[in-house]
Amino acid sequence: MLPGSFRPFIRAKRLSSDQSGVAAIEFAIVMPIFLIVLFGIIAFGIYFIAAQSIQHAVNEAARASVAGITPAERDQLARRKLDEVMESLPLVRADAMSVSTSEAGGNPPSFEVDINYDASHLGLPTVAHIIGLDLHMIERRATVQYGGF
Repeated sequence: MLPGSFRPFIRAKRLSSDQSGVAAIEFAIVMPIFLIVLFGIIAFGIYFIAAQSIQHAVNEAARASVAGITPAERDQLARRKLDEVMESLPLVRADAMSVSTSEAGGNPPSFEVDINYDASHLGLPTVAHIIGLDLHMIERRATVQYGGF
């Protein structure tokens, strides 16, 4: 039998070699980080799909505007094409965007189509706030030159 002064050391040695519960502690440490990264990847994926879809729509609207003769006709053609394209795009809604068109001077002159899209209905601000980003607005622009060869 060992003297009483050695018993705490023996007990500590037994506890230090005990591996029960280690996996649960590792899981509790790693899982929140894993979930933040996973939801961050999903949020960015949704953001990039929406941003790419809106860029596609604004590009198509700018291309359609080339057929117009006057600025008003170009605006009308761009908005009509934009409405047509937005119906077929995933994740985006036409009622969440604001469109502006403008004539840009220069040689040759050009026509710009701008879209500001409120992406708050996608749920991105909630997830982005956790990781410290602001993803509630998507802004895209397309410029098409016309005339002058």
